[in-house]
Amino acid sequence: MATPHHRHEPERSHVTLGSSSPTHQLDIFHALVQSTLQAWILFATVDEDFDERRGQQLRDSMKLPPLVTYESQDMQKSCSDCAICMESFQDGQSCQVFPECKHMFHSDCMDRWLQKKSTCPICRSCILLD
Repeated sequence: MATPHHRHEPERSHVTLGSSSPTHQLDIFHALVQSTLQAWILFATVDEDFDERRGQQLRDSMKLPPLVTYESQDMQKSCSDCAICMESFQDGQSCQVFPECKHMFHSDCMDRWLQKKSTCPICRSCILLD
């Protein structure tokens, strides 16, 4: 008598999004965040409006006032921190005052800001560019 011939199929694993482990979901999330960040950084470094000397050029053309030296006793209490780097001003530091709104920033911070933007970092008032 012949034995019944059973067909054996390999087990298949079915993975659905709902059944993945929290660790696996976290890994996927981290990978997505990292790839998005890398794309954003690449996009930011390829910006066409990059102008390394814009701050000095604007001061030379008198669209920005000359740099001022920070002296705590002469400045208002509301101007104790640079809104770009979030660090306190120190006596003797070179600072840039934005012409329209009179907001003040470290000169180095403002020069880096002006490489890509022509607006005040706080209120977005604009320096007219030629």
